[in-house]
Amino acid sequence: MTYNDNGTKRQVMYEGSLGGMIVPYGDPDVGWYFKAYLDSGDYGMGTLTSPIVRGKDAPSNAVLLDETIADYTGKPTTIPGAVAIFETLCRA
Repeated sequence: MTYNDNGTKRQVMYEGSLGGMIVPYGDPDVGWYFKAYLDSGDYGMGTLTSPIVRGKDAPSNAVLLDETIADYTGKPTTIPGAVAIFETLCRA
């Protein structure tokens, strides 16, 4: 991921990830037992996102950004403070 800094592209993310979660509930009937719900695939990426709390979900110096996603009807909806950007000190 890069940031355009007055014509100079600067790398702003070395590593990023999106977590998936398997929800083990469902109908045990033979016609449905194979179905494993994935938040990203079945309900849309980010639709269950909640705002990040500084000092709890991310460091207190994190910069929080809003996220705009499509809701279940395809309309854009904004989730405030859904993305945290911060640096961590790595000591080897």
